[in-house]
Amino acid sequence: MELDSAISGWVHGWAHSRRSGWPEPMAGGFSIAVHNAKEATRYVLQDGNPDRIRALAAAVSQELNWIKAPGTEAGLRDCFPEGWQFGPPLFLMGTGLSAVPSELQLLPPGYRLFVEPEANARQVWITDHDGAPAARGRIGIAGGVAVADQIVTETAHRRRGLGRAMMNSLAAEAVAGGCSSAVLMASEAGRGLYSALGWELLSPFVEVCYRSAPSS
Repeated sequence: MELDSAISGWVHGWAHSRRSGWPEPMAGGFSIAVHNAKEATRYVLQDGNPDRIRALAAAVSQELNWIKAPGTEAGLRDCFPEGWQFGPPLFLMGTGLSAVPSELQLLPPGYRLFVEPEANARQVWITDHDGAPAARGRIGIAGGVAVADQIVTETAHRRRGLGRAMMNSLAAEAVAGGCSSAVLMASEAGRGLYSALGWELLSPFVEVCYRSAPSS
């Protein structure tokens, strides 16, 4: 999967999943109006060009604007002036999709799975025998690409195979929705699970937030 097309697929599927503003093309990537308590505008670049990142970071003056770009903090730290804060490292990952055998979607005893269809998205829930949430995940669908998003297994239910069951169920929903490939943005903790399921690392990513420069 080409990196620029994978990033484009991720941006548009993420927008469907989060019900955010639609991505607007800009030089080297996209801008998304998010407007929530943690994020005003998100800029997602399709390459790690330091000059482009440096110019964008210098032009931003609104707090809670985020820049996400391929690369590492060590390689891009000098592109950001005072006021910008790096988040934890991220990893853009991708995989091809095919029909998921039903046995791979089986849950451990005592758990149940529910799917909530949405326009251009799916929400999947796993509950325990009492009906309490045990795991959840979403996919956003854009142009034949599924974006796995907000994958969470509750602490008390970890190491029981729910993460694998969730990812296989999301993959099955994506195939049913006409997708032939999938991408996601993984944390360091999630990267191992996705690698074990056959996802390929496409690029490390940085996310950097503008919190305003200190007063002089």
